[in-house]
Amino acid sequence: MGRCFSPITSPSPLGLGRGLARWLVLFGVVIAVVLGALCLGAPAQAKSFSGKVLRVVDGDSIELLDAHDDVLRIRLAGIDAPEWNQPFGDVSKASLRQAIEGKTVRVNAHKQDVHGRWVGYVRIRKTDVSLLQVQQGLAWVFRRYEHELSGPQRQAFNAAETAAQNDQMGLWQQASPTPPWEWRRLNSHHK
Repeated sequence: MGRCFSPITSPSPLGLGRGLARWLVLFGVVIAVVLGALCLGAPAQAKSFSGKVLRVVDGDSIELLDAHDDVLRIRLAGIDAPEWNQPFGDVSKASLRQAIEGKTVRVNAHKQDVHGRWVGYVRIRKTDVSLLQVQQGLAWVFRRYEHELSGPQRQAFNAAETAAQNDQMGLWQQASPTPPWEWRRLNSHHK
């Protein structure tokens, strides 16, 4: 009858004892899993920077020239503004342009999105520009990412949205405005 070798009972091909060989294999597997998790699932690091707003792309996205003369694309955190082809899309963009285009702002970014844009809170002096857009009724609180807001931010953003609705500011003048996330889903052929 032939001799059967199993990984548990067979001697190590390197001449190591069975127990040591098993521990080395287990250690190698653990190291591979940890390195894989660090490399594959690592989010972008938080980053703070200042720069001059070169261009307002739309009601929640800008391009900024930083201190190293790099052009960075920024997505305003916490909000979703009407799309360019949506009612109030042009008004939202014009409002943001008036508030910050050509001016120096401070960005506290916490991640990069799938489009490579930094997602962060943009401030001009002490004014949170995302909150300003919501207060003016020119953006929604972005429900999908609301969990990324701190408790006080969430309260402020939701209170601002409710006040804008009650006062029929901006897009809330419409009887039943369509949130941008729904607009994009319904109009995906416009891309």
